[in-house]
Amino acid sequence: MQKFIIAICAMLLILACDTRSPKGQKENGKNIADNNQPENKISKKNDFKFKTYTNEAFNIQVKYPRHWKIVENLNGNFPEINFFDSQYENILELPINIHAPAEATFVSIFPKGCGIDLPAGQSLILKESSLPFNINFNTNKQESVLFKLDNNESWGYFLVMQDYPPSWQDGFIFAQVSTNDFSASCYEEKSSDEISIEDCNPMTGDRLVRSGEIDQQSMMEVKAILESFHFEREENEKLKVTEMIEIEKPLPNQDIRSPLTIKGKARGMWYFEGDFPVALVDKDGNTIAEAIATAQGKWMTEDFVPFSATVRYDNAPDDERGYLVFHRDNPSGLPEHDMQYRQPVLFPPK
Repeated sequence: MQKFIIAICAMLLILACDTRSPKGQKENGKNIADNNQPENKISKKNDFKFKTYTNEAFNIQVKYPRHWKIVENLNGNFPEINFFDSQYENILELPINIHAPAEATFVSIFPKGCGIDLPAGQSLILKESSLPFNINFNTNKQESVLFKLDNNESWGYFLVMQDYPPSWQDGFIFAQVSTNDFSASCYEEKSSDEISIEDCNPMTGDRLVRSGEIDQQSMMEVKAILESFHFEREENEKLKVTEMIEIEKPLPNQDIRSPLTIKGKARGMWYFEGDFPVALVDKDGNTIAEAIATAQGKWMTEDFVPFSATVRYDNAPDDERGYLVFHRDNPSGLPEHDMQYRQPVLFPPK
């Protein structure tokens, strides 16, 4: 993917990703998406009501708060899908540019990338940091970027996809969280003296510093949206559970003892961040012990990846029968992505 460079104009300009129609001409690709969709509860942590957005052309599904709006700009070389808090509609230029006012909250999806520079200011690549939420897709940690305020809070997220459907190309997501009491300062490279924003040139080494406080409600909503984003890949949905995971040790109905070593292989989409949960249960489904199975190789693939786990328990049940339950890791929490594989085991008679 073409690397993006840090730009000088983050605080000053609103640039266009592509040649677009004048504002207000909906017939040339910019459409307000239908919001009359059924509401859904999505987050176990956030008590919001959500609606569902699905785009079959780009194989995506996203859940968003019911008070948010959607703007699609699907024509041209750089299609984009914008989700934004409706209270910021008056200060946003639609379709949304990633250099939008700092007071606004939005999430923009660019399935085919976007020829525009990233905002200036303090930032970290994802390889050197971590996200404050779980996501249901693989990221390129070297190219994904977290944008920081001077208090080290993240106000923006540039998430580059590691792998995606054929309908995508150089795709990414850009999310911005509203910053309260926002201000920006610039410091000259050699003297470290403060200079005006107009004279600030990060390309020559000047340092742009953003200040303020992240709006926590906006952060919760952006977090929930990003956690819900997932690719609808038809070929994956058709796979049966027995085509997703294979257990090599122990064998079915084999006697087990603690500590129990488990080995097998699972397709990459069974993992999240390289692992998934395993449970040992009795014949009635009561949990005896739990463990985490860890990939023994690169897991960001659709092929099989070896894994291993160790289950330790103190007391075996009176009944000899039990099960190992292998759960597909599902950070989105969406029930349609839940999968589990159960293998029978035997506890030696006491």
